[in-house]
Amino acid sequence: STLNPDGTLAVFVSPTIVPIISPLSSAKGPGNMVLINSDNMPSSTFAGPGAGRFPTANSVLNDLVRLSLGTTSAPFPLESDLVLNNDYLARFYIRIKCSDGLGIIRLVGEAAESSGVSIHAILQNPIENHLNLDFVVTTEQVKLSQVQRFAELVEKMPFAKGAPLFLPIL
Repeated sequence: STLNPDGTLAVFVSPTIVPIISPLSSAKGPGNMVLINSDNMPSSTFAGPGAGRFPTANSVLNDLVRLSLGTTSAPFPLESDLVLNNDYLARFYIRIKCSDGLGIIRLVGEAAESSGVSIHAILQNPIENHLNLDFVVTTEQVKLSQVQRFAELVEKMPFAKGAPLFLPIL
């Protein structure tokens, strides 16, 4: 979750690009990790077993015991003054699949500008197949809705081979 500048809360689950210097980049196998940033502690990382037959069996059995004993509680408050707004701010990784042609970078730049998306970098490896290539755009911090609009515009362009993939960058 992220606290938006307007005081609303964005709660979302998404695959995320994780920098190699992040503690989260060391997650391996079925393990789970959570990184929490707060005013009291700049960064706290919690790690533990994740998916797998033994951790899952343990959790299911624990839930069944608690249900049979009547010791369960509501998982979260049913009423709250907190307003949810999942149009969160983040830097984004956007992969565009396309066929080669003149003016693609210009058209992508114009789509970014009209969507209010500020480009941080563009990466294109040497072209091996002119009919099917990828290039990547990374953004400065922008709203999810701006990236969605940008992706919609790019998908409609004649060189595009489907909808761009976009992921937040941690």
